[in-house]
Amino acid sequence: MWFGVAVALHAALLLGIWLTPPLRLKWSPSPDAWVQVISLPQKAPQAPLGEPVKVEKPLPSKANSHRTQPAVEQSQERSK
Repeated sequence: MWFGVAVALHAALLLGIWLTPPLRLKWSPSPDAWVQVISLPQKAPQAPLGEPVKVEKPLPSKANSHRTQPAVEQSQERSK
């Protein structure tokens, strides 16, 4: 008996799936509802990276290079 119920339910399901495409509502948007698609220009190819430059000896760095000089010292240097 349960096998017959399962076969009947499967048959109803397959029949319903088979019959639904003709019953679907046809939808077509109006011409003013369409979105215009514009293709973007292609990016220029990147230049290949060259060989890294090797530094033979380290560059000297100042201890306080990240600080600015006081305004008084700057004005004295400019007047020289």
